[in-house]
Amino acid sequence: MIRRINLIPVPLQIERSRKRRMRRWSVVVGIAIAGAAVPVAAQWLQLRSVEELRATHVKIQSDLTASRTELKSLSTEANDLFLRLERAKALRSKRNWSGMFALIGRALPEGCWLSSLATDPDLPPPQQAVAKVLPPSPGPPTTPTLEKPAPVFIEAPRRLRIVGQSVEASGPLAFVLQLKDAGVFRDVVLERSQREINDAQTTFRFEVVCLW
Repeated sequence: MIRRINLIPVPLQIERSRKRRMRRWSVVVGIAIAGAAVPVAAQWLQLRSVEELRATHVKIQSDLTASRTELKSLSTEANDLFLRLERAKALRSKRNWSGMFALIGRALPEGCWLSSLATDPDLPPPQQAVAKVLPPSPGPPTTPTLEKPAPVFIEAPRRLRIVGQSVEASGPLAFVLQLKDAGVFRDVVLERSQREINDAQTTFRFEVVCLW
């Protein structure tokens, strides 16, 4: 029977065995570190994604607030323009002013002239805005809702006040009769006819009110 004899010194054998064990443990520790690094890296990526989503959310909220402010401003401007347009339409449809002025000019007798002509009242009552932005309801942000603008009604003047001068006392009365004969007004009233002396010239100042 042949026996094997290891001629390598015992200290060298121990050193070799220790190195083999160190290599094995190094492999085991490396595998363990790699296994632990995977969830750590995954968690870091998730945190980074959350931060990016949070920044995106903040930007979207800021843009939404700016859009709401701009929408409210544009809605106010649109409502104002709508009211102006409706007032203009309403006023334009009330009276044919150019035709009425021409009629008054034709009815004015010779020797009479006008110093003022105005509606009574001078201006229609102020109108209030009819469209509003509804406040946002609790819950997820939504687009503000606009109330539909209501029709615009303007209280039109019902009287026309005419002030003028005449060189003849009969001029104001003749003017009133001409306006009545035109059949445009419901009534024509001579409210005042007063004699005045200016620069040695005598005239008669009159005020006529025409009612629709």
